[in-house]
Amino acid sequence: MLRKQFTTLIAAKPYIGPDGAQALEDYLFHYCLRKAQDYGLPVKIHTGYYAAKNNMPLSRIRDNAVDVCRLLEDYPGVRFVLMHVGYPYQDEYIALCKQYHNAYVDLCWA
Repeated sequence: MLRKQFTTLIAAKPYIGPDGAQALEDYLFHYCLRKAQDYGLPVKIHTGYYAAKNNMPLSRIRDNAVDVCRLLEDYPGVRFVLMHVGYPYQDEYIALCKQYHNAYVDLCWA
């Protein structure tokens, strides 16, 4: 039943438009964060750059630490595991882990 409902939501994406799709995705993301908090589960977030060859558009990830900062503040009861040490912005992610009790850095790619 749940799969059918989810498939219906995904199929509706073209009809609800980019703003509606963004609102749906935001709702689902924050719903999952609240559930992780309820059950004491850590949340892993991919913060590093994806693997590529001869291409590295850093503008996609340059400001991600700012967004992570907001999550850490909005969900103090959630333990966030920041994957790949935010590479190549590892200094910012190490600083986040120093400042926020609910931030942990995963050092793969370090």
